[in-house]
Amino acid sequence: MNPGKLNRKVAIEFPRAENDGMGGRSVAWIPLCSVWACFEKPAATTEIQQGGVVSAVTYPVTIRYRADVKPGCRLIYAGRTYRILDVWDIGMELTRMNCEEVKRNAP
Repeated sequence: MNPGKLNRKVAIEFPRAENDGMGGRSVAWIPLCSVWACFEKPAATTEIQQGGVVSAVTYPVTIRYRADVKPGCRLIYAGRTYRILDVWDIGMELTRMNCEEVKRNAP
């Protein structure tokens, strides 16, 4: 891959469960790294769940090789949060991820 295509600075965080002080647990997001990434053309899928049509848009994202990025981490870019669904390495040069944007519904 042309290094010039890694043109977006992203942050990657991993989850850590912590006690909330009331007998429960909550998830804290801990910064893992800040890297340059390449977002590629998104892919959309639709399926029927509970009698309704649900669509999901996934974004292939490529970064330089990192062994510590795993599914379940999240990626932050331009104020948007993406859940990392799949991770695979392309040799020892690049790491590719499928990410899905986390949508927050207003109350």
